[in-house]
Amino acid sequence: MTTPTNMQELRAVLCETIAAVRAKEITPDAAEAVSNASGKIVASFRVELEYRRMRGEVPTLGFMEGGK
Repeated sequence: MTTPTNMQELRAVLCETIAAVRAKEITPDAAEAVSNASGKIVASFRVELEYRRMRGEVPTLGFMEGGK
């Protein structure tokens, strides 16, 4: 697995994780850890976007827009 640098890559990692569980290459517990970490990444972006909105800034994040 590679480290995702944008949302599309994060989705790809999650899809690869599902495929790996189905192929019995990783355990469901390992897949749950990947899913949990992914959720925390997304939640941290939500917090950052909300913070920027509250400050009256235009909230943009390269990770969310597919940039690297």
